[in-house]
Amino acid sequence: GMIPKPMLEVGGFPILYHQIMNLKKSNIYDIIIIIGHLGEKIREYFGDGKKYGLRIQYFEENPNEPLGTAGALYYLKEKLDDDFVFLLADIFFDVDLDRMIKFHKKKNATITLFTHPNSHPFDSDLVLTDEKSKVVGFDYKTNDRSNYDYTNLVNAGIMIFSPEILNYMTKQVK
Repeated sequence: GMIPKPMLEVGGFPILYHQIMNLKKSNIYDIIIIIGHLGEKIREYFGDGKKYGLRIQYFEENPNEPLGTAGALYYLKEKLDDDFVFLLADIFFDVDLDRMIKFHKKKNATITLFTHPNSHPFDSDLVLTDEKSKVVGFDYKTNDRSNYDYTNLVNAGIMIFSPEILNYMTKQVK
């Protein structure tokens, strides 16, 4: 049958399993998984997380009215009272999240993005930063870049948010 993309297996385990183990390695034990279409497959596999020494909760989107990321975070406001890591569930990575979290706290940042060069910057949205690593803008793939040099830095889909970002999240984000 159909499986959600995060449940595709790499080395015998779903991508999402590898992500969750990466979080655990960085001493992150409380996990909320936002699930939509086919989400019950994820819930069946991970359950409440006890067998991994974790606490896993689920936030289920209504398939008829997907909220988008910001909308889902709006509903999770009361659960998110500290800095939190936000991941897109279908990316395969092995990142030192501890180091990223320390950077986030040291910079007293509201949002920290994990960026990296990729093999196809010409059709990717690029992240623009200043000399202090502060994000100053985005160069969208729809821009005509034929008349300027651009840096090869893309958003990897791994972010750290401070809880105050949730004040900007509203119920209806279309």
